Amino acid sequence: MNEFAEFLSKKRKDHERLIAHHAAKGREPTWKVRLRVHLASKLATEERVIKEKFRGRQLILTGRDRSKPIGDSQWIVFSANRFATIERAVEFGLALQSALSVAGVLTGLPIDVGADNKATGSFSEFIKEKFAKDGQFLIDDVHGLDVYPDTVTAFWMFGEGLLSTTTRPDRWLSPVSALSRAIAKLDDRGRSASLLINAAGMAGHPVAVIALCVAAIELLAAGEKWNDAQTAWLAGLPEYLASSPGLSDDERRELRHAVTNLKNFGASEKNRRLIKRLGLDEITVRWNKLYEKRSRLFHGVQRFPHSDLVNTASEASELCKMIVIAYIESRAGKVEFT
Repeated sequence: MNEFAEFLSKKRKDHERLIAHHAAKGREPTWKVRLRVHLASKLATEERVIKEKFRGRQLILTGRDRSKPIGDSQWIVFSANRFATIERAVEFGLALQSALSVAGVLTGLPIDVGADNKATGSFSEFIKEKFAKDGQFLIDDVHGLDVYPDTVTAFWMFGEGLLSTTTRPDRWLSPVSALSRAIAKLDDRGRSASLLINAAGMAGHPVAVIALCVAAIELLAAGEKWNDAQTAWLAGLPEYLASSPGLSDDERRELRHAVTNLKNFGASEKNRRLIKRLGLDEITVRWNKLYEKRSRLFHGVQRFPHSDLVNTASEASELCKMIVIAYIESRAGKVEFT
C-alpha cells in the first residue's frame, strides 16, 4: 500500500463513527488539513496568524500555541479547510508537506515536516469518545500531517521547550507558494532526498550531517543505469565466456557470477554519473574528495579530529544541497521566488 492509500485508510477508520453521525442527520462533513512542522530557527514575526496561498487555497500559518506570536515557537502549524472529500484533503496535505521540505532545501532553512506523521501527544479512544459525546473532538497532536472533519469543535493538548534563532517568514514561505504546482512533478527520490537534507540541517553532530547529506545523493543516484551501448556490450559477455578456452568449470562459474554483478555498477560510479547528468561537472573533484573522506570515516580507516569533521560536514552540506537542488530543478523546473 502506498503512502497516500495507507494514510487515507487510517483516517477513514479514525472518523467512521463521525461520518455516520453526520450522515444520520443528512449532512456531508467537509474536511480540514493540519500540518505541524518543526523549524531549525524561529520566524522573525510578532504576527499570530499569517495567510498564504497554496494550490489556489488559503493556507493559515500559526504557532503551535495560537494564543502566542508565531515567532515564539519553532513548532509551526499550517491549516486549510473546506475540502469536499477526504481524498482531496489528504492529497493537498501531502503536496504541502513535500513543498515545505523542498523549500527548506532551496532556502537553506532546515525543516522537519514530520514525514512519519506521528502523534507526540496521544489519548485513548475512551477519552476521545467522552469528549465526542459533548460535541467536541480531542485530536492527537501529530508531528506532521493530520486530516479531520472541520465541522466539529477540535482542540489539542501539548507542551513546549526552549527555542533559538529567527528567520523572516516571507523568505521561507515564498518558495512554498512557488512550488504549489511544480511539486507534483517531483518524484519520490527527490522528495526523500529533500527530507534527508533537511534532517542534516537539523542534526547536531557533524558525522550525522555527513551521513545524511551523502545518503541523499546515493539515494538519488540509485536509479542510474548503464546506457544502451554499455548494456549491449555486457549482453555479449556470457557468449564470449562460454567460447573461451582454457577455463575450468569452477573458473567459468566464478566469471559468470562476476559478469552478472557487472549489470549493476558501483555506488561511486552512480554518484559520478548523476553529477555529470545534472551538469555539475565542476564539482566532481570536490565530490570525489568528500566521498573518499566519508568512506575512510565510516569504515574506520582513519580517525578525524573534530575540527576536520566540522569542515567536512560543511563541505558535505554545500555540495549535497547543490546536487539535490539541481535534481529538483531537473524534475520540477527552476523555482522562481523572491
